[in-house]
This record gives sequence, structure tokens and C-alpha cells, in this order.
Amino acid sequence: MKASTTGERTLASSTSLEGKNGASADVEKVSPVESRASSPPPPVGPSAQLQTPAKPPFSAQFLDEDEDISRARRTYITILLQRTGLIVTAIFAIFSIYWGALYRIPTHSLEGWIVDFDGDQIGEFITTELNARSGPIIHWNIQQSGEALKDPDDVARAIVDEDCWIAVIVNRGATRLLNATLASNDANFDSSTLITAYGIEARNENAYRTLLRHTIEESLQEITKDYAVRMVSELIRLNISLATIRPDVLVRPVYYTLVNVRPFDVPVASAVTFIGLIYLLILSFIVVVSLSLSS
Repeated sequence: MKASTTGERTLASSTSLEGKNGASADVEKVSPVESRASSPPPPVGPSAQLQTPAKPPFSAQFLDEDEDISRARRTYITILLQRTGLIVTAIFAIFSIYWGALYRIPTHSLEGWIVDFDGDQIGEFITTELNARSGPIIHWNIQQSGEALKDPDDVARAIVDEDCWIAVIVNRGATRLLNATLASNDANFDSSTLITAYGIEARNENAYRTLLRHTIEESLQEITKDYAVRMVSELIRLNISLATIRPDVLVRPVYYTLVNVRPFDVPVASAVTFIGLIYLLILSFIVVVSLSLSS
């Protein structure tokens, strides 16, 4: 009886042990499958193939036959030809106007006035000689003194009002003053007070500096020299001793004073009206291009 009970216990223990071992074996068999199921599957299809590496930057050439390069090349050449055509058109259509304006300078002569307030020998000589020197730069017109031009101030006012570009006047009593000096040898005589030339630099500083002032000074230098030669010849003809006359009166009996009624004394204005326009054009072009690219 005891032996039978002991055998049953032994059988149950072995059965229990086999059950545990079987369960462990089942766990060991399932664990690798679950482990493989939890890992991601290997890539399948085109992605599994080896991809071609991208080209390094700046490795393409201008004449490559690649489709993208050909498209970019056509776009570049089209824009280049368009911009070149616009520049060439601007050069011949717009810039030629500026070149044509400078082809012949001056195209029209500027108006100058001659006003004789003396009405005697010096006034007649200066008026005749200066009027004969009308040319492509200054065309001289003889203006009679009267209600419109009573004195030198009226002439200066006409210059400011842009009635003329330049004016030469023979002051009142010029001949009488010179004759009195020849007779008395006055030491206070100043020949430059006999003739006055009026100009206006502020109206156009370039015209005044390059054309008007040079022309009037050259003309009056020649005329006053001719008058000195004529006067000395007349004194010799009249048997008047030249030793009794001051040398400066003999050499320069008549001279002039140039009066600039409106000087161009703001040189900074040329930065805006002359060179500044070029800078403004360049800056405007840069702004337009920047806005075009940003849009």
C-alpha cells in the first residue's frame, strides 16, 4: 500500500517536471520568432538598390548637354541678347542726342549789347570796333541810351533780367576825362574807369568761364591797344611832346573793368546740377535692378 503510494508520487513528480520542461522548450522556441518579428523588415524593391550620389556643386560646364544645363543656357543667352539690344538701342536713340548737341559749339551766337553813354570819340571808336567783331560766340547789338537805359545800373539790371548775355558800356565823359588828363597830366587818372563790361556768371557758369569772359577780354584788349596806337599817332601829328605825358597813359589811355553782376559763388551746386545727375542715374539704375530681382 505504501509502495503504491510512493510510486504515484514519483510518477506525478516526473510528469510535473516534464510539463515544466516542455513549457520551457515552448518558450525557447517562440522567443526567436517574436524577436525576428519585432525587427524591421529589410527594404524590398527600388529602394533596396544602391542610389546614385548627387553631383558636387559647380561641377557642370556651360556647354554640357544635360537638359537642365541646356535650359539654363538658353535662358541666359536670351536675357543677354535682350539686355544687349536695349543698351545698343539706348546708345543710338538717346545718347546720340547728347552727342549731336556737342557736335558744334556754339550753334547760335549769344547776344551782347554795346551802349555808348559817352557819345564822343572814345564811344564811337569802341562801338564801331566791337560791333565789327560779331562772330559765332557773341553777336553784338548797339543799344541807344535813353529811357530804357538811362545809366549803367539799367544795363546791369538788363543783364540780371537775361535780356542779354553780356554788355559793354562806354561811361559818360570818357573822352572828356582822357583829354583833360593829357592836358594836365593828372596822376589820379584811371583808364579802367572809362569802359565797363557786364557779365553774369550765375546764369551759366560754363558759358561765362569758357566763352563769354575769354571773348570779351580778348576783344577789349585788342581794341584798347588799337586806340592807344591811334592816339599816339594823333599826338605826334599834332606835334605834342610825348615826354610831358605819363607813360601809363600813353601805353593804356583806355581800358576796361569787367563786372560780374551775379557771381557763381556756390560751387557745391555743380555737384547736383552737373556730376550729380550722373550719380543719380547710376543709383536709380541700381534701385530698379534690385527691385526687379526682388520681385
